[in-house]
Amino acid sequence: RLDSATLTLNQGTDTTYAGNIANLATAGSLIKDGSGTFTHSGNLTNIDSLAVNGGTYVFGGTASGISQTSVNSGGTLVFNGTDSSASNTVTVNNGGTLAGYGTVSSTTVKNGGLLSRSLTAGTTGTLNVSGDLTLESGSTYNVNATPAAMDKVVASGNVDIQTGAVMKVTAAAGTYTLNNAVAVLTAGGALTGQFVDLTY
Repeated sequence: RLDSATLTLNQGTDTTYAGNIANLATAGSLIKDGSGTFTHSGNLTNIDSLAVNGGTYVFGGTASGISQTSVNSGGTLVFNGTDSSASNTVTVNNGGTLAGYGTVSSTTVKNGGLLSRSLTAGTTGTLNVSGDLTLESGSTYNVNATPAAMDKVVASGNVDIQTGAVMKVTAAAGTYTLNNAVAVLTAGGALTGQFVDLTY
């Protein structure tokens, strides 16, 4: 547990952890540093801030009581779990990547940030955003595609695609059907804006 302390995972090798990380006081921070991958199947509870500054943090448990999450340059957050925090906001900064098939809180992808449901070409699925999604100018939304399916991000709130945001399609080899419309980004609320560029 963290009692108003900061836990820094500075690892150059890959590790796994099935236990819980919890803070029983009023504040506590978890920082992922180093080039390794930290695969965590336990829960996160009452963490004031989560920062992924390097390597990859693969989270597969339940998060609650988190106030803010940042994914920074050189860091990748693969969120395969569920975030039930009431007020958490996820910020993907320049050089950071957010991926996964779980449910994250309201998310903003900044200039130079990457939103990519999957990090492996040829695999598809759905990432859910519980709240609003903002793709700022200079951000990239990567969509993996196969002849059978495409990645999808589903936001329960509003989606704001700001001028200068880019969508990139990474298509696996195969035969695709022409004029086959597939939703790759949906909003439970308003969807505003459009991508200014589509790359392959």
